[in-house]
Amino acid sequence: MLDVEVDCEGDQVLPALHKLSSAKIKSAHPGKYSDGGGLWLVKREDGGAQWVLRVTIHGRRREMGIGNLQSVSLKEARQAAETWRAVVREGKDPIKERDQQRRLAARESYTLASVALEAFEARKSQLKVLGHYPRVPRLCGLFVERTPSLQ
Repeated sequence: MLDVEVDCEGDQVLPALHKLSSAKIKSAHPGKYSDGGGLWLVKREDGGAQWVLRVTIHGRRREMGIGNLQSVSLKEARQAAETWRAVVREGKDPIKERDQQRRLAARESYTLASVALEAFEARKSQLKVLGHYPRVPRLCGLFVERTPSLQ
């Protein structure tokens, strides 16, 4: 939930979005800088900086890292923040959702074929010494091809 401000007439006013600019980010000293809508840039003393999205879900304040300033631009951070704010509007915890997406992606990337290939690459030098090097990938490939449920 976004913090709501009240103007002098008692009307609710949403906080401004997109308060930061590229120039302001480059010249900023260590500290926390709000871009609005819960998106914050946290600059450290050592020169590093990261984007953090601050949201409240089910009465609990959560801070979710979006990425560091070198790898995530202002535009990308704003897009990511909007995506995760939409998740909050659905009543879901964005950190738990992100963790679930990562687990699913990791699960899908581990097939028997990929694990066999990784094991082969890790033991390649030992297999060369034993003389089994040329046969192993072919045997693994045949096994996986003949067992469709393992692909």
